[in-house]
Amino acid sequence: MGVFTALADLVAPRSGGNIPEIRDLTVAEETDVRGWTTGLVVDKPHDQVTVNMGLDTPGTVRESAWREWEDAIAKMDRMVATCTIDETGGTATTPRIATTFRAVSKTQRKDISQLVTDVSLRQAELYERAESLELPVRPLDAATVANLAHQGLTGAPGTWDDLRKVDLNNSIEDLIINDHRRVACFSVDISRPEVADQLDGIMEDWEDDSAILRRTRFFRPYVQPEGTGEDMTTGRGRRWAIVTTTGELGDLSEIADGVLRAAFDSSPSIALAMRRMRGRQRTGAMAGLGIGVLGFQHIALAERSPKLDDK
Repeated sequence: MGVFTALADLVAPRSGGNIPEIRDLTVAEETDVRGWTTGLVVDKPHDQVTVNMGLDTPGTVRESAWREWEDAIAKMDRMVATCTIDETGGTATTPRIATTFRAVSKTQRKDISQLVTDVSLRQAELYERAESLELPVRPLDAATVANLAHQGLTGAPGTWDDLRKVDLNNSIEDLIINDHRRVACFSVDISRPEVADQLDGIMEDWEDDSAILRRTRFFRPYVQPEGTGEDMTTGRGRRWAIVTTTGELGDLSEIADGVLRAAFDSSPSIALAMRRMRGRQRTGAMAGLGIGVLGFQHIALAERSPKLDDK
């Protein structure tokens, strides 16, 4: 069936695949109330659905604009997290937004297709809030969502099935894709605006076309244990980013990695906020694609040891 998955098949995602983080993910396609066809990434084990939207503006987006978006949707019911993605250098793609919603009823957890339908109804609200901020968003169909994920990882176009078959060599320091492409991931605490602003500058100043520099920002809303609906959320949340360098295996991509590290180390505040994702490169790379892989749901406690987090 390619990247398109019938809703009836979502309750039994296909097994197999080379990448554990996406082994149980499927891609569905729904038409929302505006008549737009949108690709949705369905995560049955976590009872979650992620909707992707693209921006028509090339280049990177300032931190202030992304924070306005997060503030605008911070109290949306059932939202687990929203992530924003922008790239620079090489064959960078245009920015996009991915927002993940969770099932709250037993019916939706039992029949994930009901959550897919519910999220398709919520898409209109996402577009309305983006338009109120003058963010030029557009829907992404299932084939486009799959292609962007495959291209982001391998540098080549592909389908969801192609993505599941990608060969990964996961090491402590980096990730080798199909024996020819290298990925290195860093986590950055961007809760402090001054750190986020410095990361803006690094994105804008990037001049190495031998590698792509990708910034995937995450916002996870804080919730009230006793709340219901929008009253569960506080309007505030945790912010962090995964910064990825990706390019062809060899000296050029390694130089790009070194340039990024030098840029971080040039500022004490951002150097303290940044950690190479040692031992977590594969999870970081998959989370950075914006397909609903949330690192805090996939990283084992053993991988969070101080030894692995040291620079």
